[in-house]
Amino acid sequence: MQDLILQTLQEVICSQTQLQMLPWPTRSPDLPPIEHVWDMIGRRLRVLPRSPDNLHDLRHHLEVTWTEIL
Repeated sequence: MQDLILQTLQEVICSQTQLQMLPWPTRSPDLPPIEHVWDMIGRRLRVLPRSPDNLHDLRHHLEVTWTEIL
């Protein structure tokens, strides 16, 4: 049911905005790319010698990891 609703919504939006959809499957391994980035960040955070104790430390480690990936 949800898939049908999303597909219909997608068709309406595309027809009204002149967008063209790419013929890729929805579960393609290269979609969406941000998920691969989050996976890389998660893997690096899991191997830290010590888990972050608070939001400040977590944010610091996220920013450092993000910079290393770029």
